[in-house]
Amino acid sequence: MPGAGKVYFSDFIRSRSFGKVYVMLGFNEVGYNKERTVGKMRELLGEIRAAQPNALIFVEANLYVTKHTSETDKYEHNGDIRYLNNRFSELADGETVMYIDVNPLFCDSEGNLKSEFTGDGHHVYAKYYKTWCAWLMTRGVVKAAPTAPPATDEPTEPP
Repeated sequence: MPGAGKVYFSDFIRSRSFGKVYVMLGFNEVGYNKERTVGKMRELLGEIRAAQPNALIFVEANLYVTKHTSETDKYEHNGDIRYLNNRFSELADGETVMYIDVNPLFCDSEGNLKSEFTGDGHHVYAKYYKTWCAWLMTRGVVKAAPTAPPATDEPTEPP
């Protein structure tokens, strides 16, 4: 919101109507209590749904880290990220809340972030954001229009 200064998420999400909302969070919480993180994600999705009842919500998987990072970092381990992603996927209903996972685009056959995509073992280089965006565009979902009840030849009785 240009010129608005500091804006809280709760105000922003109510500021206009959105057709789609993309959510990716939890990576920084990998080293903390994962069930609490899942609970916070559930709360966030509820807040989004309350503010945007007609929007499609996309929960994005967190990116995995390189094998080296997973084996040496104090907090960021692919097993923990995988667990958190699996729990987030359970929050999707496939109708109004979708779960999407970009990891196959950037990971090797063992599920580790390929080192050629990152300089720090954690984040993809900015030059790959276009690739990520193009991938997101292939994951579009369109809400089906409500269908009318089937026509019948039988007369209806007045209420």
